[in-house]
Amino acid sequence: MRLTPLVRTLLALLLLNVCGATTDAEKPLHSIAGNDGAEMVLIPSGEFQMGSSAEEVKQFLRELQETRDRLGRARKKSLPPSVPFRSLHNDAFNDEIPRHTAYLDAFYIDTYEVTNAQYRKFVEKTGHREPKFWDRPEWNQPNQPVVGVSWHDAMAYAQWAGKRLPTEAEWEKAARGGLVGKRYPWGDEFSEEYVCYSDEQACPVGSYPPNGYGLYDMAGNVWEWCLDAYQPDFYQRSPERNPLADGDIKSVITNYLNVETDRILRGGAWMVMHLYFRVAERHGVAPTSQTFMIGFRCAKSANP
Repeated sequence: MRLTPLVRTLLALLLLNVCGATTDAEKPLHSIAGNDGAEMVLIPSGEFQMGSSAEEVKQFLRELQETRDRLGRARKKSLPPSVPFRSLHNDAFNDEIPRHTAYLDAFYIDTYEVTNAQYRKFVEKTGHREPKFWDRPEWNQPNQPVVGVSWHDAMAYAQWAGKRLPTEAEWEKAARGGLVGKRYPWGDEFSEEYVCYSDEQACPVGSYPPNGYGLYDMAGNVWEWCLDAYQPDFYQRSPERNPLADGDIKSVITNYLNVETDRILRGGAWMVMHLYFRVAERHGVAPTSQTFMIGFRCAKSANP
C-alpha cells in the first residue's frame, strides 16, 4: 500500500515518540538541491556511537541461526553467487565491533537513493555506460532506485553531480537518524511497515516512512555503495574523527578508477533477511559488482 506524504509524516512523528529519540536526534538544519536536482539533507556535526557491542553480536548470531534453521537453506540457495550473503560462523558480525565513538564534520546526504530517472540524465549527458537490467521492466521504472551499477559507476555519477559517495561512518550516522543504540533506523523491533522487504523487486524511492533526519530507504530497498574500502578489522583501529578506511576522501576520489579493493555496502536490500537491515551491518564486495540489489545515494561535505 502506498502512503500519502501526510500519513508518512504522521507515522514518522509517532515512530520517534515510540523509539525514544534522545537529544542526539537533532533536527537537520536545512536541505539543499544538488547539481543533479536531488534533495539533500544536512546532517549536523558531532559524535555518535558506531557499530555493535560484543553482546549484540552474540544475539545476532543466535537470531540468524534460528532463522536459518526455520527456513532451511532454501533462501540462500536461491540467491545468485554475486548477491552478498554472510556465511554463518563464529566470527560473523565481528567486523561490527567494538562499538566506538566517531566524530563527523557536518555533511549533506541525498534524501533518496539515486533513481533510474536521475541516472538516465547522467548517461545522456556524459555517454557513460547504461546499468545492467535497464532492459528489464521490473528494474527500470523511473522512480525506482537505479541498480546494476558498480562502485566505479556510482563514483562517476557522484563526480558528475558535484558530490561523492558517503563514507561508511557518514552513512551510519545518517541512517541512525539521531537515535542512539537502536538496531534499525526506526528502533529495535523489525517491522515490514517501515522497509521495502519483498521477494519481487525494489520499491519506488520514498515508499516508506523516513527516519529522524528525514531520509528514506536507509534500510532495505537496495544495498548502497559507500566510499570506503572494506576492512573487517577497521573498527579495531578506526580514528575517532572523520574515519575512512583507506586514506583521505580526496585521494580516493582522485584515484577511484584504479580502485580494485572491496568496497563497503550498507543498508540491506529488498529480499535479504531482516538482520541485514540493521544500521551497523557491514558488507564488502568487489567494486566491479553489478547486481539487481545494489544502488547508491550521494553525499557532500558541508564545508569543502
